[in-house]
Amino acid sequence: IMERYCRKADFVSFEELNKLEATFDPDGRTHSQCLIAGNNTMIRVSSELFVSDSNVDFDVERIDDVIELYCHDNFIPLRGITDFSLFPFAGYQWNLFLLESYVRRFSRVFKFDVRAVNSANIGVIVRKTFDYNKYDDILGFALAKSLVCLSDKKAVGDYLFENGYIGWRNIGKSEDKIIRNAEVLREGGAV
Repeated sequence: IMERYCRKADFVSFEELNKLEATFDPDGRTHSQCLIAGNNTMIRVSSELFVSDSNVDFDVERIDDVIELYCHDNFIPLRGITDFSLFPFAGYQWNLFLLESYVRRFSRVFKFDVRAVNSANIGVIVRKTFDYNKYDDILGFALAKSLVCLSDKKAVGDYLFENGYIGWRNIGKSEDKIIRNAEVLREGGAV
């Protein structure tokens, strides 16, 4: 229902989507379905606005080439791209929301991955050719490549949070597995 609503609109605000989602819950709560619907059907051009595809003109080849300049390896945190001066004009000023929308639905070279949809620019841009099973694998690779002391769980959480891989300083229930994976990768010289 929410995706159908988005497909019929030229412009939809985040607040409008959130209010619509709240009508489906008896207690008026929202559960990120509005973000999923918006991300699947529209382009998010700011924290507050989604627009239809017809309102944006992406030069896919040039944009992928620019992302290549930032992504020297298999992935980069979304927040790792801080300068948009090389991106070709697409109808709206470039920002992390527009970049995420582009990578999610239009890039031929990259895809977007994250544990859960969010409005905090958390997540990574990943080469489509990179072979991994789940987002936690990316966290392990990121830690292995970092200079973080893997035995210091606070430092591990801080690193992943501050670099935009996770939205909380606590990695969660898979923390030990992610850290073990990072240790194995470091010891094996795989990074």
